[in-house]
Order: sequence, then structure tokens, then C-alpha cells
Amino acid sequence: MVTGIETAGLALAIFPLVVRGLAFYLDAAQKVKEIYKYEGVLKRLVRELEMERSKFENTCAVLLEGMVSAEQLATLVSGEGWKDPNLQNGLERCLGLNAAKSFTEAVAALNSLLDSLRKGIGLDENSQVPRFASPVLRMNS
Repeated sequence: MVTGIETAGLALAIFPLVVRGLAFYLDAAQKVKEIYKYEGVLKRLVRELEMERSKFENTCAVLLEGMVSAEQLATLVSGEGWKDPNLQNGLERCLGLNAAKSFTEAVAALNSLLDSLRKGIGLDENSQVPRFASPVLRMNS
């Protein structure tokens, strides 16, 4: 049989655990609430980024038309092959040295911004969400 003193000791030991557990759930509930609050903003951002991706792909297709094959264009749009000296020479012939340099600098800046965004939202280098990552847990990161 547990005495009153022992019961009080158990209650005092358990009380902080319960408070911490409830605080954890309250914090998690607040983060979930924040996610739902920003759901519309995130959907709009996804839509706008998709539109910008399409515009960029179209710009590249128009710019490189006649300079590269359809297969090479697909490779370039996927992000690879831009350092090919033949492509650089073709851009310089087509656009002129200054415009080609401006274009490649703009693409490099865009790439840097997208890479920062990728890291900021927790994607690895293959743009995969790590298995252990949880958007709710990363919100304070």
C-alpha cells in the first residue's frame, strides 16, 4: 500500500513530465497551425516557381534553337552541359560576347538562389527530402 507521502512524491515526480509533454504537444499543434496558415502562400509560391521554370525553359529553347539538338536541349534544361566550350562559343556568336556573358552570369545567379532555396527547405543535393526530416520539426531550424 502506498502512503500519502509516497503518493505526493510520485505526483511531484510525474507533474513536471506531464507539463513538459503537454508543452511539447502545444508547441507541435502551434507549428501545425502555422503550416495551415501558410498553405495558401506556399501553393502560390509553387505555382509561381513552376511558371518561372517554364519561362526559363522556353527562353533557353528559343535561345539555343538551331545551336543544339533536341537531345542536347533536354540535357541543358535538366541543368547539365552548360560548361561545354562549343555551347559557350555558340552563345557568343549568337548573342555577342557581352550578352552571352550577361546571360551566363544571370543563369549562375539564378542557380545560386535556387540552391540556397533548396538547402533552406531541407532538400539534399538530389532534391530529395531526407527521410528523418519533418516540416513541422524543421520550422524552428
